[in-house]
Amino acid sequence: MIQREALPRRRSKMRRPPREDGRVQFLTYLRPDLVRKLKHRALDQNTWTFRLVEDLLTEALAMIEEDEMSITFEHMERARLAWEARQRARDALQSVASESSHLNQSSEKRSDGAAQD
Repeated sequence: MIQREALPRRRSKMRRPPREDGRVQFLTYLRPDLVRKLKHRALDQNTWTFRLVEDLLTEALAMIEEDEMSITFEHMERARLAWEARQRARDALQSVASESSHLNQSSEKRSDGAAQD
């Protein structure tokens, strides 16, 4: 059996000390054209690319949360209106049933009175 030499172990990457501002590194892959646009926009706005990306993501997430909340409120309003409509329909049916019952009792009283004559 041939013995192979042990491969040298890779040295682990030195971890960077934490940033004072508390930011953490986040690696992602983007299309080259998008990276180019981000870098140009950052230069135009005289800011760092990471700050531009952070601001854009913050705004995008806020818009998504706002949309989700408006959808939630919209659904709640629809549910409330549907519940009120069901209540009105139930009340109307009870009213019709009550009037029908009163009419039946009145006609029975009249027919009982006519039968006694």
